[in-house]
Amino acid sequence: MSKPLPHEAAKRLLILKYQIVQALALPPQELLQNLYSKWSKDERQKFTDGIKERSSRMIASMKSNDLWTLMTNEEKEFIESAPPNVKTQYHLNAMWRLESAVALMWAMGIVREFPPFDTQSDAGLLKQIPNEDVGKFIHSAVLLPGEEIERKRSLAELWHWRSRTRQLVEMKKTPPSSTGFSSFDQIVQSVAKEAFRQGDLPRIVDNDFPAKGKAYRDLNDEEWSEVRSITVERHHALNWLCGYAPGNQWDKTPTET
Repeated sequence: MSKPLPHEAAKRLLILKYQIVQALALPPQELLQNLYSKWSKDERQKFTDGIKERSSRMIASMKSNDLWTLMTNEEKEFIESAPPNVKTQYHLNAMWRLESAVALMWAMGIVREFPPFDTQSDAGLLKQIPNEDVGKFIHSAVLLPGEEIERKRSLAELWHWRSRTRQLVEMKKTPPSSTGFSSFDQIVQSVAKEAFRQGDLPRIVDNDFPAKGKAYRDLNDEEWSEVRSITVERHHALNWLCGYAPGNQWDKTPTET
């Protein structure tokens, strides 16, 4: 199983940063439509031209640092698109890539503390990734010891498993009789206790994973969606770092639990 090298992780981090910055510059589709309805034709054109100019600068920078060819088709299409032709899902995906980026930043020692799985990362962290002398950033990149990254990857997988188990509960599924459990909630309670015993969870709440100050099972739908999205992104990034993607292809990274 081949793993990405430090300079490859740095390039992937830069690619993610470009997407996130682009996404942050674009208002959500609903807000943009509202703004467009109030702006004159010239104002709309000026805004679109500004986004296109930003995109052109990004593309030129990525090409000069050998990043463009490493991007997925979706990533390229998103960077090249401008209002009103930005796909809503691509925009949303790019916004959530912040969680993947922060996972890579932790693995590269750029941020010291890995953020909790129930808390969204601060986009301000991206300021620690240089805009100038990008080549030096790439070639001087280092990664934490493999076993440390693998331990965090396993933890991300555990939290992703908890999300998928919640989904099974929502679907009113029951585990196979061979498991010895009559409900998935019983399995969760057993796993949570063991994870706490092994130090993978800082605490448990009502025999469940702690999330948003309460038991995971008590998250409302909006909270669950947020925690699930955080988890998926970080799991994806750490699986990629640990060599789970065929040929280290970012968009081919599996996230089974």
